Amino acid sequence: MLIAITNLKLFESLPAPHIFIDPFGLGDNSGHLWEKALAQVRISAEMKHIDGREVRLAPAWLPHFCHPVRSYDEAFEIIRDFVADPVAYWRQTGIGHEDLRTAFANAVKAKVTIPPYLTEALARATGGGAA
Repeated sequence: MLIAITNLKLFESLPAPHIFIDPFGLGDNSGHLWEKALAQVRISAEMKHIDGREVRLAPAWLPHFCHPVRSYDEAFEIIRDFVADPVAYWRQTGIGHEDLRTAFANAVKAKVTIPPYLTEALARATGGGAA
């Protein structure tokens, strides 16, 4: 899970929802299994003041790509909504145009097959062509 999130943070994967399913409540007190790890992701994306400097270990948008859900139906809804309108999803997450371009450029360099709907969405989101 943390490798997937790190890949997203480092623009080594395409900016898409990361879904964490726990239909059983396997976490503490029947909570979500992934909640503690996701709390660390949220903390890493907060601005900290260390030695007079502002420091953030992860982009502010990163936690918004993480979706803890209880059912496969909830997971499907997130996927369906993303596929229907990736641009709206990216706006909701707060990822910037430059970060989108970087992620797509890295995917192209890595010879990742990018679905046409995502290439078109990138052009709409950033007002330009594909990476």
